Parts: sequence; C-alpha cells; structure tokens
Amino acid sequence: ERNNISVGAKISDGSQYSTAIGIDALESLTTGVKNTAVGKYTMANTTTGQKNSAIGYKTMWKKQSGSNNAALG
Repeated sequence: ERNNISVGAKISDGSQYSTAIGIDALESLTTGVKNTAVGKYTMANTTTGQKNSAIGYKTMWKKQSGSNNAALG
C-alpha cells in the first residue's frame, strides 16, 4: 500500500493517499488518489477515481468511477 490507511479492508497497491474504514470499503479500487470511504460496503465497486468521499452503509457502493464526489448516507 502506498500511503493508504485501511481498517477492515485492503486497498489496492494502485491507489495512493486513500482511506478505507469498514468491511469491503474501497475493495475494488484499482487506481485512484485521495479517496475516503467510511462504512460497510462504502464505495465497494469503485474501480477508478480520485478525490471522492463517502460516509455511511453502502454509500456510493455501485459507483464504478468518478472524481470529486461526496456522499453521506
């Protein structure tokens, strides 16, 4: 991991400066920078993107790509 923080999930080595807290949070991320996911399944299907923030159970869990998004749910 490259300057990533993860608790309950492992972030891909293709990501930088991202934070995942929760089971399967950011689990599919292959490339991305400065993403934050807090909650079970939060951003679980996101594969690419940067500067996204999501907090809450399954928040943005179906979003596969994108940048500069924020979601609370």
